[in-house]
Order: sequence, then structure tokens, then C-alpha cells
Amino acid sequence: MQCENKEKIISELRDEIEVVLSVKDEITQDEINNFKEEFPMITEEEIRKEISKLTKDEKYIQKCSEETDDVKKYKIKENSGNQEDTSLNDTIRIDRNKIKDAILKLKNEESYNNKDTEIDEDIKIKEIKELNEVPYGVKEVEYIEPGRLPENIKVIRGEVKYNHLSIDWDWPYGVHRVMILYRNDKFPAKVDDSSAVKIAVEKNCGEAIGQFTIHKIKDESYYFCVFPIIETDGEITYLEGKKRLIVSKAPNEIFYTLNVKKRLFGGIKTISIIFSTSVEEANMPPTVLIDKKGNIPVLKSDGEEIYKFDYIKLSKDESVEVELPVNIIKKNTYIKLFLDDERNSSMFRIIPPEKKELYFK
Repeated sequence: MQCENKEKIISELRDEIEVVLSVKDEITQDEINNFKEEFPMITEEEIRKEISKLTKDEKYIQKCSEETDDVKKYKIKENSGNQEDTSLNDTIRIDRNKIKDAILKLKNEESYNNKDTEIDEDIKIKEIKELNEVPYGVKEVEYIEPGRLPENIKVIRGEVKYNHLSIDWDWPYGVHRVMILYRNDKFPAKVDDSSAVKIAVEKNCGEAIGQFTIHKIKDESYYFCVFPIIETDGEITYLEGKKRLIVSKAPNEIFYTLNVKKRLFGGIKTISIIFSTSVEEANMPPTVLIDKKGNIPVLKSDGEEIYKFDYIKLSKDESVEVELPVNIIKKNTYIKLFLDDERNSSMFRIIPPEKKELYFK
């Protein structure tokens, strides 16, 4: 029975992961932490494995391995000139992230005198060369192919951690400077938006990823727009800005249940949906009711839209009940509520009732 419960919980976890992946490309550590709180029976390692399965990306498992074994101790032996092993008793601590681009030379499994070595099995290091740090402010000189236009930023990634908010992006071809604008109420429309905070960031020599951090953030939304800057013969132009919304507070949770009254001799007499929330006040955005035959819909596109709700004002002290047309419910179907615009998923989260309550025979 315990095994069946675990499988059910993992199935529900997959549903939640797929909802997140339907609106964004990556799952952040904060979202993984939310999964851990929602599914306390499942470990972070198990959560990351499920994410890796759905995304077919091993980085989530690798990152977990690095975090649990972030800093390991390695004993290093070096061969002396007379081919005798010289044991170094000193132990060094190595941060994997800092040596990923270092030059690693594997030590031969057999020493020159055929004696067993004492190197750790998971990695053998003979030599580690420190990376030369690039002085801040050094501009990169890049060869621009004739006729090739500078490219725009493809993806902006974001993370909120320890009251710090960071965004980063891959520097596109031909771009060495960007203008970052952000507001807390809406996206900046233009680069000359007088209500937005503006910051110029330059690319350093050899830098592949640009980054910007706000060290003390408010408990509200941050609407970013990053404009690549192009300089030609002293003239400055801006490419179209790339947008990214980052919410520093947890999404408002919207709960719903179904109230079904049946006729005396079978069939549905009335059906309504009851909305509630645990926050002081929430203006729930438009939502849609999706049905699917034989199984519960995981995504909004996974079934057929049968009903749409407009904005609904909720509070923790008062629930809202909306009656539904009886004829929209079909036999052998599951129904489930989704946000009409998935971009609202960073601010609102729809919590469904148990799966059995969503099924109609």
C-alpha cells in the first residue's frame, strides 16, 4: 500500500513538473524547493530524476550530485624523478565548478614501479592549472564577419535566492554591451522608459555569459527588458528588448472543488465549481475548464475547452461559487481547471481536488 501511495505521489509530481515546463524552458532551484514542500515524501534527488526524465536533460541529476558532494578531498601523489612515488599527505579541497575548464591530466593506473596508487576512484588528478582571471573592464575584440548582422538575446534566465535576484543570458554574436531596464508594475515599453531603472552592462574579454544581480529585493514582481546595444561608426542603436518576468514571492494559491447534485434516478441535476484562496485577497485571472476522455488532462492543450471563467475576486474569508451548464459534462471524462494565460503561472497556482472528484462516469 505504501508503494502504491508513493507511485501516486510521483505521478502527481510529474503533473506539476509538466505544468511548469509548459510555460518555461528550465526549472529553478526555488521551484524544486516548492516541489519538496508540496511532496515531503519525495527526496530532492527523486524530484530531479523525474525532471531529468521529462526534459531528457541530465544536468538536473548532475547538479544534484555536485551539490551533495560539492567539495571533496583528494590525496595527490606525484612521481619523483627517480620513478619512486612521493606521497603528499596534504589534502586539498577542490570546487568542481572552478576547475571545470582547468587542465586535468589523468594519472596512469600503474605507477612507474608497478605499485598501487592511492588516488580516489571517481577522479584521478595529476596536475591542476589555475585559470588566469580576466581583469574587469577589458573589452573583447571580436572579428565581425562581413555581411553578418549582430544577433539578439535568445533566453534570459533568472533566480531568486537569499534576498538576491540574478538574471543571466548568453552573449549573442556581435553584441558587447546591453542596457537593462526593469520595473515592478509592468514591462518597460522602450529603452527610454523614464519610469524604469536602467543599468548598462559590458561584456568582458572571454566572457560567454552576461549577468546582473539586485542584492536587496522587494517582495514583488520584477519586469526585466534587456536591450542589446550596437555601435556602428559612433552611432548607437538598440535591438528589440528581450523580456523576462521574475516574481520574488510565492504564487497565490487558488483552490477549487466541485459541488455536484444528482437526480433521484441518476444523472446530474446541478454542478458548480467553488473557488477559494488562503491569501488576504486575490484577483484570479481568466481560467478555462478542460476535459479529456479516459484520463486527466495534464496541460491546457491536452484536452478540449468546455468552459471559461473571467476574472474572479477572492479572499480567504469568502469563497465564490459559479454554477456550470450541466450539458458540458460528458461521460467517462475528467475535467481540470487551467490558467487561460500560462504566463500568469508565476503569480497564481491552481490547486485541484483529488483526481477521483474530477471524474464523471
